[in-house]
Amino acid sequence: MEQGQQQALSIIDSIDNNMVQRTIQKIHEFQAIVQSTLKAGHDYGIIPGTDKPSLLKPGSEKINMMMGITSEYSIMDKVEDYEKGFFAYNVKCILSKNGYKITEGVGNCNSREKKYASQDAYSITNTILKMAKKRAYIDATLSVASLSDIFTQDIDDPDLRIQSGNATNQANQGKPAHEQVLTFGKNKGKTLGQVFKEDRGYFEWLLENNDKMKPFCEEILKTVSEHNANNGNGNGQSDQTRKADSGSVGTDGASNGSDLNWTMFWTTAKKKFTNDQIHDEAKRYFNKPNLKSLNEAIKTQNQMDTFLDYLRSLNDVPFRESEIPA
Repeated sequence: MEQGQQQALSIIDSIDNNMVQRTIQKIHEFQAIVQSTLKAGHDYGIIPGTDKPSLLKPGSEKINMMMGITSEYSIMDKVEDYEKGFFAYNVKCILSKNGYKITEGVGNCNSREKKYASQDAYSITNTILKMAKKRAYIDATLSVASLSDIFTQDIDDPDLRIQSGNATNQANQGKPAHEQVLTFGKNKGKTLGQVFKEDRGYFEWLLENNDKMKPFCEEILKTVSEHNANNGNGNGQSDQTRKADSGSVGTDGASNGSDLNWTMFWTTAKKKFTNDQIHDEAKRYFNKPNLKSLNEAIKTQNQMDTFLDYLRSLNDVPFRESEIPA
């Protein structure tokens, strides 16, 4: 038997199998925690047709924070050719805990990559360096607790948004809003209508962050608002009567001459919340901490409808101390 084979067998013989089994079990448990903690579309993304989601920087930061790991960087190699306008960086990222090195990763970026080719290379040198650092950081993070089992590093954040958005349009061309099928994220395979009913938080995220899906989300909200408004006013009133009512009641019950349907709004909202609770939610929703009246924030019927849908999506808002029944 050759010396190399003997050394390999010696190493295997010295291993505590029980300890190895416990370590592997802990790795699996940690992987499960990571998968349940990270959010699709923010911490990781999915390219349609690929087997594994791609880990993004926010997800890497959460993983290392959970483990108490710190990072440091060094430039292994760089090219800064100001005459030809070419810049490239090779960066190493070292992950440590309590002063002890855990693992390392490497990342490269250069100004001739497709995403940078049309830009002025001289003005994006810092961007290129940061991208190399990010790639090294994610590469190092993937080797922690064998996370490459569940994640990959095939793309960067902007590439994910472009690819996932285009795939969605191709797969759903000509379909109505509620039948648009998601081809990415934790709700992959579900229609947008299903997501609206089952996962309102993710629906709101799509509305705010995915430019390709935003118009479909808005169309669904508009349809739901019209349906709810019709049901809420199904008392035999004519459109003319309802329009007259809408201009007679302001946000605090005062006349404001607006064409907005405040009667329907307050009738619906007060079924679930008090005046103070509605105003508090409006401050958060419209990001106006000093908001005194809803008139200041709601200028169109669409704004009113979307805010009302937001209120409907909330669980009961806790009473303030002054409002707790005796």
